[in-house]
Amino acid sequence: MMELKNPVYSGEEYEQEERARKRFLTAFFVSLGVTFAVCLGLLIWFMTMPYGDERGIIPKVIVMVLSSLFAFCWMAPFAIKYRRLRAYVKMLKGMREGLKSAYTEELARFETELEEHDGVDCRAMYTYAYSEAKDEYYEHKIFLDAEKPLPDAKEGDMLHFITYGSMLLAYEVIPRPQNEPATQVKFNSVQQKKVRDRTKTLWG
Repeated sequence: MMELKNPVYSGEEYEQEERARKRFLTAFFVSLGVTFAVCLGLLIWFMTMPYGDERGIIPKVIVMVLSSLFAFCWMAPFAIKYRRLRAYVKMLKGMREGLKSAYTEELARFETELEEHDGVDCRAMYTYAYSEAKDEYYEHKIFLDAEKPLPDAKEGDMLHFITYGSMLLAYEVIPRPQNEPATQVKFNSVQQKKVRDRTKTLWG
């Protein structure tokens, strides 16, 4: 696989994020153990009280408050954060071991709004790709890691780029080939395809 001038990842992200995932998981289980131990101690205290002791309300209230705080202020945010962190680590691991693809296409546009791809927050980059089978252009969607800056390129630039699945790994702006069709030609081809696709959808 070719080496390009602008790698998106340094190669150290997997180890860093995997360590962060393990620390996060450890913090959760430690806090869970502490919460469980406190609740168990309060239960034992309650069970050792004389029957009808008015102080029995104290451990009950503490357990209810502590359990609620743990569930809503720590467990729920943990589940969301950990799910995203695990997905990110899984993606980085796949990038190291999985198959990669190389393309040479013209940059059409960037989308700055965040969207989720395989559990990872991303932005989208669209390029003009050519289908030899249909003799037309279409928009090729590539996902950009939201943790990384947007590629240093502008609409109309020709790019060599490498992806893992649909995720951008590296890119390079190259000179536009002399025989490369004009941007407007590609844009018109894409628009015509969209019209045909909408027509097919409407008429089944």
